[in-house]
Amino acid sequence: MDTSLGDTLTEQLEGSAMGEDQVPAIMDPNAALLKMVSQKFMQLFVILVSFVPLIIVAFKPFETMAWEDRVKYARKHFREVGSYMISPVTDTIRYFLGSRFATVPNVPYGVKVTGKTYQKMHVSWKCDYKSFFNVDEYELNVKEMDSERGWRVLHVGDHKQFMVTLLDKDTRYKIRVRTINKKGSSDWSEELHVRTPQTPNAKKGGKGEKYDWHQSSHDVTLMLPVPKDTKAKDIIFDLKTQHIKLAIKAKNEDSNPEILLEGKLFAPVHTEGQFWEFTDHDPRGTAQFVGLRNTEEAMKNKDKKWLYVEIEKAAWGTKMPTWRYIVEGDPEIELSLPDDLDLLGNKQWGNHG
Repeated sequence: MDTSLGDTLTEQLEGSAMGEDQVPAIMDPNAALLKMVSQKFMQLFVILVSFVPLIIVAFKPFETMAWEDRVKYARKHFREVGSYMISPVTDTIRYFLGSRFATVPNVPYGVKVTGKTYQKMHVSWKCDYKSFFNVDEYELNVKEMDSERGWRVLHVGDHKQFMVTLLDKDTRYKIRVRTINKKGSSDWSEELHVRTPQTPNAKKGGKGEKYDWHQSSHDVTLMLPVPKDTKAKDIIFDLKTQHIKLAIKAKNEDSNPEILLEGKLFAPVHTEGQFWEFTDHDPRGTAQFVGLRNTEEAMKNKDKKWLYVEIEKAAWGTKMPTWRYIVEGDPEIELSLPDDLDLLGNKQWGNHG
């Protein structure tokens, strides 16, 4: 039967046993369309109205801003709001069309550690989209430099940062990142080398390659093993405001001095506030150096004497700084120890094979 939608509705209404007060079972097509459109406009109105308080709060700082700053602030704010409203749409498009139009992703760059303790470090990086349709994720690998263990996958996700936990103190690590998606993976980023701090000894000190050290609020003390036949005239001690050189003169004039310690100091010192002397006993057995000595090292240094050096800290701004290391490039100590509870449940380092 070839009838229009309107005729069909009329027949259904006429054939039904309805009283005058009854509502038709089927709504008029024009009324249905009008209802649908009105609902859509109402949804849009609710969305727009919901942003009014946000906009009012966001623009509250305008009262104290210059005109140029207001323009910058408005641009930034609307970019954030626009991103919040548009990103679900763009993400959906990428999800459904990514397998068809995506490309092999770009290589991450700018890998850096923005904060570290002796047990954890915060790693971040940058990466640009190669195609609008790419749905990229990032794979973070970490490896101990002085271990035979291979690279470990600690993170796969779309965030460009990650907190690596359960690390070992005073250990060197290599870090690398790559981008992956449905089309494949990028090359690895440049490797970042980083060393976790030492745990401090009883006097907030640590251990360098050829020395041990501790500090007070005003002084830094160094202990260096030297051959027993070393004389005072054999010592080269050059101290500048923020540079130190400690060496032993060579036995013959054609050889170079043996460098014990050289580099830029952590903080300024008073060049006139220096003192050094020899001592025959290992001072690390004292309370200041508890935890730094071991049997193997004690045997190695049994035929040596010790060069004991004190340097006076200089004020850094309005405070006398607590040193993290002696010279740049040497191992650091951890001054603000993290709460162990922060690490509970974080097994990134131990669970990945």
